[in-house]
Amino acid sequence: RTEELTAAFGPIPPLVGRFDRVDCEPTYFMIGGFIFAPLSFPMLQQDQDVPETLMDKAYVSWQEGDEQIIVLQRGLKHRINEGYDLDSVRPVVSVQLERVSNMVELVRSVGKAVSSGAEFLAFGFESGNGEVLQEVLPIAGLADADAELLELHQIPACVSPNLLELYRSVMPNANRGVLSTLMKMVRCGRSPSMAGA
Repeated sequence: RTEELTAAFGPIPPLVGRFDRVDCEPTYFMIGGFIFAPLSFPMLQQDQDVPETLMDKAYVSWQEGDEQIIVLQRGLKHRINEGYDLDSVRPVVSVQLERVSNMVELVRSVGKAVSSGAEFLAFGFESGNGEVLQEVLPIAGLADADAELLELHQIPACVSPNLLELYRSVMPNANRGVLSTLMKMVRCGRSPSMAGA
């Protein structure tokens, strides 16, 4: 008895994007001065401070579903995040003690926490020895801190363009997460007769 089988073979996607604008794109999310991004080979090539454990995982791990390695890439100093390490690349694994496995889940989880009326926003960061360390930010000051940081550093939005629609749908006062300077520039571009209208 002979059976004929047909199988389709394809590449197994790597856990970490390898080529800019091919299998990854510049993606970020900022909240309270913490800047999160998915780990990618373009990031590894530019940032010599990525921990060796993350580099090893990037080279040998395969993606399951829509999983990503999300890292705190850097932070922008502000009184809201005073005392936290903003210079080390660290993987984030949870928000409010709930696991997040990609950037979309991260933005949604932060939006849910901010909308819930909770007092603090807690991020779980994986330490070098496998423990999860919690760092918290007061939710009450986040919107003002983000607006100040956007204007100070001339960042157009708290998220990259590929996350902007999601950000606007899940974050209360999402327009505060878009650079107010852009709005000022629009008003400056109007003719004097339109400015009074």
